[in-house]
Amino acid sequence: MRKFLISAALVSAVVISAPAAAQYQNRGGGFGYNQRGGQGVERQIQQLHQRIDAMYQRRLLSDREVQRLHSDAEKISRRHYDYARNGLSQREHQDIMNRLANLRQRLQRERFEGRDQRRDDRRDRW
Repeated sequence: MRKFLISAALVSAVVISAPAAAQYQNRGGGFGYNQRGGQGVERQIQQLHQRIDAMYQRRLLSDREVQRLHSDAEKISRRHYDYARNGLSQREHQDIMNRLANLRQRLQRERFEGRDQRRDDRRDRW
């Protein structure tokens, strides 16, 4: 009789907990990993780091600009990580996308800005 009661209690616990566990599954509406923006955001941030380094190698950016741009990219990466821990909402996803777009625009401006209009921190090295 005791085994029967324990078995019945276990079965009822599983039956009761199954619907509760199902409600926490991501049904594809979020913006976390494996959705619209998960790994793609990290890839975009990595590409920005590579573009910054390439522009530095071509002497289009000063040391100070490179540090600031890398720092801003890292801030976006940390914010994305914080948001993605519980799944990205649409607002959070849009916030990350806006920050990435702003950083890309800044990088583009730095590229077209004249080198003679600002101090070149790298000139002393050559």
